[in-house]
Amino acid sequence: MERELDDVRDLLSSNSHKRDTNEPPWRVEWMMIVQDVLEKDAGWNWSTFWEMVLHGLEAALQTHRHERDFSSMQFPAPPRYLQPPLSLVQKNVQYCFDRFNKRQEQELKVKDVITKVGAALDGKLG
Repeated sequence: MERELDDVRDLLSSNSHKRDTNEPPWRVEWMMIVQDVLEKDAGWNWSTFWEMVLHGLEAALQTHRHERDFSSMQFPAPPRYLQPPLSLVQKNVQYCFDRFNKRQEQELKVKDVITKVGAALDGKLG
C-alpha cells in the first residue's frame, strides 16, 4: 500500500500549482488522502490515535489528582491501583508526542488534538 500512496503523492506533486500557503497544495491533499485510506483500511488514523492518547492521559491525570468525576467521559478510567504510575504514562506519551512532532509529515487534521496533548503534558489541561 505504501508504494501506491507514493504514486498518488508523486501524481499530486507533479500537478501542483504554487499558492500562497506554507504547504504546497498537493501535500495537503496527499495528507488528507493518506489519513482517509488509513481510516478505511485500519479503522483509525492519526486523529483517532491521538484522541485515544488524550483520553487516557486525561483519565490518568484526573485519577492522580483524586478527581473521580468521570461523568463527562464515555469510558471512565479504571481504579488507580490498576493504572500504571502517572510518571510512566507521561514519559511514554511525551516520547510519542516528541517523535510525532519531529516527523516531516504534519497532518493538518491532527493539530488541534496534538495541541491538547501538549497542554496536558505541560499540566495546563483540565
